Order: sequence, then C-alpha cells, then structure tokens
Amino acid sequence: MPASYKVDANVFADYLKNSSLIHARLTAAGKEAVEIWQEKAPVNSGAYRDSIRYKIMRNPTRMKVRVMAIDHKAFWLEFGTAKMAARHPMADTIEEMINNGYHRDGKP
Repeated sequence: MPASYKVDANVFADYLKNSSLIHARLTAAGKEAVEIWQEKAPVNSGAYRDSIRYKIMRNPTRMKVRVMAIDHKAFWLEFGTAKMAARHPMADTIEEMINNGYHRDGKP
C-alpha cells in the first residue's frame, strides 16, 4: 500500500513566503532582469536606466519579485508619445527573461 502524506497548508504557505532558497532565486532573477533592462534602456541622462530596480514582495501565501522603473519617463519610453515612438525596453526584457526560462506571474 502506498504511503500517504498530508501537508499542513499553513506550514507550506509559511515556507513559500519565508524560504531563504526561494528568496535567493528571486533575488538572482531580479538582478538578472535589472541588468537586462538596463542594457536595453536608452541613455540620455541615465536617470531612467538608474531608476530600474527590483523588490522582493511577500503576500500571505508566497514571495515574488517585482522589477520596475520609477523614472517619470518610463511610461513614455515603453508606450511612446505623439512625438516619440515606443521603444519597449520593459517588454523586451520580459521576452528575454521568458526565453531564459523564467515565467511571468507564476504562469508556465
């Protein structure tokens, strides 16, 4: 007869949001994404490129990494304006990360 095991959902959720192994993997992914995005960022003053960063986020059931640009020009560079074509550095970074084997929002 096969053995059966029962996992306490609260213990498992605590592991997912507090695991040092998961934190290390998310940190590595965040650093990699920041590096790729900064390579793709157009540079005039460097403010946009330097505003790209990552943050480890925790919610009640898991940890995740969020990569963002906080410069006010980020939206304009990604989506363009009436006078400037979109350059898509964030979308290009997401595509490269997916091609490197990462998944967005936990989706395969």
